[in-house]
Amino acid sequence: MDYSKRLAISYYKTIATLNEPHKIYLVQHQETQKIYVKKILDVYNINIYQTIAQNPIKGIPQIIDLHEEDNHLTVIENYVSGCSLLEKMSTSNINIDSIPVKFSNNDLKRRRKRYEENY
Repeated sequence: MDYSKRLAISYYKTIATLNEPHKIYLVQHQETQKIYVKKILDVYNINIYQTIAQNPIKGIPQIIDLHEEDNHLTVIENYVSGCSLLEKMSTSNINIDSIPVKFSNNDLKRRRKRYEENY
């Protein structure tokens, strides 16, 4: 048990739940007041997360801290503010027909129906 890592992770106070079933939370660092995302993973490959933390990838939120304990990995990563694709589509000229993605005809019909029911 690495008490220094556990202490470092404890500085992040949960301020909102983003997705409870997937254990994703919005947290705030108690010293810097910066906002981050905290994920608690049950299924993971620690080597992949360590590699990504050491070699940040443009377009993917930077991993700030990792802590593995009792078959769980706690990941602290940068919070990226923004909106979902559906939110963007509802406030702009983008529509489902303008997105170049290949789907089967049945899948397209289901997606179009779901989109039209919601928007």
